[in-house]
Amino acid sequence: MKKFFTMLSVCAALSAQAQYIPNGNFESWKGSCGDTYQSSRTEYRKRPGDEPTGWEGSSINQKVSIATKSETLIFKSTGRSGSAVKMQNKYVGALGIGSNAPGFISFATPWVYAVTKISNCDGGVYGGMAFNHRPDAIKGWFKRTGGTGEKAHIIVYLWKGTFQNNIASDKSNDTKDDTDRAVMGTVSSTGNGVRIASCDYTFTTTTNNDWQEITVSLNYENDYTPEKVNVILSSGDYWTRDNVKEGSVLEADDVEFVYYSELASLTYNGRNYFSAGKTSYTIDEEYDASKLSITSNGKGATIEKSFDDANKLLTIKIKGNDYAANSANMHTYTVQFKKPEPVLPLTIVKVTPVETVTELKTITVEFSDDITGTYNAATASKIYVGSSSNTASFSVNGKVLTITLNNAIAQTGEYALYIPAGLVTRTKNGEAVSMNGEYKFKVEAPVVPDPDPTPDPDPTPDPDPTPDPDPTPEPDLVDYTPANNGTRTNTSRVIRGITLTGESGENSYTLTSQEQTQDYTDATSTVTFNVQAGEELTISFDKAGEWIHQFVFIDFDGDGFTASIADGSNWAPAEDLVAYSFYNNNSSSDASGWNSVGTSITGDDRCAPAVPAFKAPKKAGVYRMRIKQDWCNIDPAGDADGKFGDFKANGGQIIDLMLEVKGDVVVDYTPTNTGTRGYAERNINTIKFVSAHHGEVVYDLSETERTSEYLDLTGKKLWFIANPGEQVTIELVTDGSWVNHYVYIDYDTDGFTAEIESGSNYKPAGDLVAYSFYNNGSSSDDSGWNSEGVEISGDNRSKPSLPVFGVPAETGSYRLRIKQDWCSIDPAGDSDSNFGGTFSNYGGQIIDVTLVVTSDTGIEDFVVENVAVKGIFDIQGRRLDEITAPGIYIVDGKKMIVK
Repeated sequence: MKKFFTMLSVCAALSAQAQYIPNGNFESWKGSCGDTYQSSRTEYRKRPGDEPTGWEGSSINQKVSIATKSETLIFKSTGRSGSAVKMQNKYVGALGIGSNAPGFISFATPWVYAVTKISNCDGGVYGGMAFNHRPDAIKGWFKRTGGTGEKAHIIVYLWKGTFQNNIASDKSNDTKDDTDRAVMGTVSSTGNGVRIASCDYTFTTTTNNDWQEITVSLNYENDYTPEKVNVILSSGDYWTRDNVKEGSVLEADDVEFVYYSELASLTYNGRNYFSAGKTSYTIDEEYDASKLSITSNGKGATIEKSFDDANKLLTIKIKGNDYAANSANMHTYTVQFKKPEPVLPLTIVKVTPVETVTELKTITVEFSDDITGTYNAATASKIYVGSSSNTASFSVNGKVLTITLNNAIAQTGEYALYIPAGLVTRTKNGEAVSMNGEYKFKVEAPVVPDPDPTPDPDPTPDPDPTPDPDPTPEPDLVDYTPANNGTRTNTSRVIRGITLTGESGENSYTLTSQEQTQDYTDATSTVTFNVQAGEELTISFDKAGEWIHQFVFIDFDGDGFTASIADGSNWAPAEDLVAYSFYNNNSSSDASGWNSVGTSITGDDRCAPAVPAFKAPKKAGVYRMRIKQDWCNIDPAGDADGKFGDFKANGGQIIDLMLEVKGDVVVDYTPTNTGTRGYAERNINTIKFVSAHHGEVVYDLSETERTSEYLDLTGKKLWFIANPGEQVTIELVTDGSWVNHYVYIDYDTDGFTAEIESGSNYKPAGDLVAYSFYNNGSSSDDSGWNSEGVEISGDNRSKPSLPVFGVPAETGSYRLRIKQDWCSIDPAGDSDSNFGGTFSNYGGQIIDVTLVVTSDTGIEDFVVENVAVKGIFDIQGRRLDEITAPGIYIVDGKKMIVK
């Protein structure tokens, strides 16, 4: 596909796209050639034929003695799409004297020393093109034919200053600036030239003598900025003219410089965190810019860093050296640093109203321990509430922090107080702890006393203040004590110690001799294992005895332990069960079963199998964790049915401890396909979201947005709004046909997943909620279904519409993804090319928006950008079926006055 300068003149290309190779697709041709300097006659002679614009070729027009010889070596040919350049070696001679000449093109001026004594003949190029960028490689498509076995060359060199040397000539001291050999260092030279980078790649064939993409890295020798560049593409052995063979042919197309913009290393405090292809990192340390070291694989790439102090999130943007003209050449990475733990919840002691009874500027908060701190107006980092613009002065007195804001806040509402490091400290267990972090608090209006609190003149007491004889007690907290809570009767099988290991480190707990004699050990008050959110964990045991199994539970909801096997599976743990070493899914025989990753286990392998790895919770918090030793039973309280022996007799043991999970998992929603769309004839132009309760939201994509494979609109106030559990529709206005559409809702903020429900051919599962066509993974796309189970085949597959779907039943904000693709439910775009194409050349498109699930119909819900909101609302924001009285209304997003 052609992508360089197809609509630009060379002059415009050189000025606006100076970091690129001009006319690298060889679509533009001069109509006539330039001049070659013949040093044996000290004159310039015009070359025959035609040449690509911006390039100089090696076609021959030379005079030796009385004979003149003209030979065209550069030709216009058919490329991968459009034109290409063909370079051909030919024999050049007259009067029986001659030699083979190489076909080549470059940005420099060719010179030739042509005389009757062939051994004295010489040639090359001098000069180049002005250039001040630092590309990382040269890439292009090449086709080598001729079958002579001769080396073809791809040569690039960048330099600053000027190299000078004498070339072969009939003129004494025929000095030229910046000859190929001088810059590449094969001859001695004078001047102040410095080579900065170069490459010289040789090859004799291309795959099947057909077009082959070749990328050659440039070798940089210093950090200077170039002033000039030259590129030489040669069908002949460029440096050794005696090796040039007649008939060698090289064709070239779509030649370009490549500018890398990816992360190459990430080191913090001496530890390497970098992993190729990974864009999101977590470092469980406080951020200190002096400890951070980052490099890019782009020699001229720009690295930009920004740190969100409130969320302790470092964002790294790496822009390629060509970013000014190619804004898509950028990669973004995030590093989540350790968030300081809030010391204690804040308690509002009093609220002082100011100008009006609905606003306040001063709040007073009290802690359980003494705090210290001094306000300094010149301090760059300041306490603020809600927004960083609403900073505050403060004073400290004992346990009380008094804050005076520069902007009043409402007298009621929930707010976040941000305290940067170094301003306020709290004494915790005798140690000073910085209170940097975010603290949530609620402001409530003060109670206004009755201005005339006159008591009842005859407050007659209740003559019979008898209490309710059957007061209903408050519900108890969860009792985690299992039924098996006595002294162990089989101590030949015993867990003596537990080790939990993850990327963030190792946690260990050794049971006391007394604890080892108990059926149940509650160590939650003394033992806490610390892990990182979402990391993979491995649990191991110091234990005695065999023919016993281990089970791991995490109480995700604080409501007691539950356990089951996922529907449709023989082995997948569900509810609070996260891992186990052996279970038979309640079969009547324990001769065989599975572990929690589905490995089949039989025979002696049941003796003492290991517990497979499992994932830590994705949300930060403190969870109760249970380890149970039992035989082939997932009951968190211990085997109660005795199917395979009694819990006690088998050597059962239950241990509870706490699991502290730090740092929520940061999900990178960016799909693999994020570039410029490769097939622009299939476009999503307009998205219409229809809710019966909230009306229509219509979004028209701009011309620029239509060219992107991935469009993230979640940062805009573009909201699709629906009632909890409501059935809604998405209608798309598109160009083109033979493409399908898919809708996903990220229910758990853990990234998009998609599958077809087990046992069904068509029912969407995971985060997939609707699709227009899919074949459930069949090898043929001749037929399939939509997400309602309607069978689709033949031409009906061309442009099917999306069925209705339901939104989540719980209120809140969700990420919704719309994908255009062919017969693939992969949320990131088809990557397997099963049906002869890829996401890009199918015209793939991915658009993320925000879905708001709410029963509120206030007009404030409809503050959106570039969107037409259909419907009639009164000034209070209530939806109306029609206008029945004079007044002010909002009709399709515009104010209307009805008289």
